[in-house]
Amino acid sequence: MTIQGAVITVNSSAANNSSDDQLTIIEAILYANGDLGRAISGSEKNQIEGTLGQNDRIAFDIPGEGPHLIPIPQSGLPQVKAENIEIDGYSQPNAKPNTNSILEPNNADIRIIIDGRSGGKNSSDDLFTIEGDQVVIKGISFLSSFAGESYGVNFREGAIGGRVSGCWIGVHPDGETVSGGMIGLGACSTGGSQIFGTNGDGLDDRAEFNVIVGFDVNTILESASDCRISGNFIGVMPDGISLIPEDAQSQITEGDAIEGGGVDRLIIGTNGDGIGDEDERNIIGGMGNEVIEFFFGVNEEITIAGNYFGVGIDGATPLPNNKFLNVSGLNAQIGTNLDGVSDDLEANLFANFTGVIFDYTSVDQYMRIRGNIFNNNLGPLFDNLSNSYAAFLINDGSDFTPTLKEGSGIAEISGTLTLAGPGPDGLKNSVVDVYLAEINPLGEVPNVFQFLASFEEGSVDDLEPAQGEFKFSLEGVEFPVGTSANLVVTSIIEAVLGSDTSGFSNPVTVDLPLPGKADPPHLSIDKMGNDVWIQWEAPGFILQRTTRIGGSSWSDIPGSPPYKITGDQLIKSEFFRLIQ
Repeated sequence: MTIQGAVITVNSSAANNSSDDQLTIIEAILYANGDLGRAISGSEKNQIEGTLGQNDRIAFDIPGEGPHLIPIPQSGLPQVKAENIEIDGYSQPNAKPNTNSILEPNNADIRIIIDGRSGGKNSSDDLFTIEGDQVVIKGISFLSSFAGESYGVNFREGAIGGRVSGCWIGVHPDGETVSGGMIGLGACSTGGSQIFGTNGDGLDDRAEFNVIVGFDVNTILESASDCRISGNFIGVMPDGISLIPEDAQSQITEGDAIEGGGVDRLIIGTNGDGIGDEDERNIIGGMGNEVIEFFFGVNEEITIAGNYFGVGIDGATPLPNNKFLNVSGLNAQIGTNLDGVSDDLEANLFANFTGVIFDYTSVDQYMRIRGNIFNNNLGPLFDNLSNSYAAFLINDGSDFTPTLKEGSGIAEISGTLTLAGPGPDGLKNSVVDVYLAEINPLGEVPNVFQFLASFEEGSVDDLEPAQGEFKFSLEGVEFPVGTSANLVVTSIIEAVLGSDTSGFSNPVTVDLPLPGKADPPHLSIDKMGNDVWIQWEAPGFILQRTTRIGGSSWSDIPGSPPYKITGDQLIKSEFFRLIQ
């Protein structure tokens, strides 16, 4: 049973602490902290229901249509030290949370604005500071100042848990006015487990989407493990297809979506657990520097999945970013994990990047990059490959990228790998991922439209037994309708230290069986001297024999073609067939 604590209702947009008939946001925070500093007046008591304890709530009921601007004084707002408290802007009359999916415009109607455009900030240099555990903030617009150095809405002092959801940070509820600054939303030196956006539990997930725009660093996490950034527009206006206005963009000196370090087990996008995954992606555009920068820490077990980078909610409108990654250390799954749960939703879309996408700025950088889509990117896919794990394993400067052979058979690919296991340093067999691509233009970063299949070199699926070479049948792989397909592959290695992913191979065109008209099996019987030879070309078929047609006495003939019957084995009549 959940025990309901006090409900503290703010009924004034003033920003003071005085004994009168109004209860301000400052007074509500101080009262929840148990630190009002004076006796509460009788009229103020009318705004408080219940007794302070677990699950307290700060609500809003400010007279008038709104939106209501609550100015931050120059000395700032008090830090929220209370624990297990919710600050709910959607309690304001006529305010409504978003109801659209993450691939539609954000239609939240926010009526409460914490207005820091005058440059006010507290002793932590924040617009709004949360120091208590399990604090939830929702349904508020936070406006900052480009002229100041405010750290925005920030979790600090070892705060554990907590969430900022359903808020618009840096943008006015009119959906047009942008006033950002240095930092938008942060978790700095906390106990971790903060959530920016939706928790993805399948309950009111769409009401939990944030819009975060107009900051040098839109979100920052420092020494905060087990956090999550899901269901946000970052750098993207509430319509989902527009960048911030040029006058606001000109005041941003850096431009990162996610920055920080010491963020083990961070999830950016979907966690792929099968619950609400379709609404856990982030839409990130307009980053002038990097999308992600981790400037300290190894940053283990990072998941980056299901996001739209550089494109709007329609999957088409360009919202260009510069670089994707700049990290001190990283061990990450970027894209799908192929565990059979929400694999298609875990693919990231990388589009319209002007700079390098995967930059090995550190030797402590291991990435499993799988199932993603790449479109219209101008910069290189990889840079500083001499720092990569693959370069360490090869140790001779060889290129890790696989090579596809031209002239493969129908629905079949073959090629060679630089790294093939098992081998030293715990090297495992390489995995080859196959993608549908555009044959022209294919620059250093090809246009890759669809993940098709994955195979392991040296497995039973590999029709070429030589180590370092592969041949895979693509029968059963679903292709778009057509008679041929343009394919590229990547390879993934895994060893003791971690994993690494190659760039895309050269493209090849593979012929496909005609839709609905698979090549018929071929069977031939030839007599040579006193012997009879049976030959067949039908992968996946089994040769059977019987002495009587129409009965059930067919028996399998083991082995591969050809099948030889010597003269002393011949009988008066015998029949053969191929069957799947």
